[in-house]
Amino acid sequence: RIHLDSLSSFDFYRNAATTLGFEEVQVIELTEQLTKHYARLLLEINTQYEAFLKACGKDYIEHQKRGLKYWVEAGEKRYLNWGILHFRKCLDEKSHEN
Repeated sequence: RIHLDSLSSFDFYRNAATTLGFEEVQVIELTEQLTKHYARLLLEINTQYEAFLKACGKDYIEHQKRGLKYWVEAGEKRYLNWGILHFRKCLDEKSHEN
């Protein structure tokens, strides 16, 4: 699992892209998919708990279960954004200036 100090929002990436001379083409919001994915992983770990214990050990599995629970809760509360962000370099440098 990755360890992140912070997460960035769609607005962060939009602002960063604009600052670097990119324009937004399309943003596809897929946060529900992230939440479903982590919820399903947690369900599978719980359903096949003994097999996971044998393969990975109790400390690791319990740590993963706690982490997945937090990700699912955060997604359900809309604290997370997930999606596809498509930007392209502006051809006209003035088009991204404020």
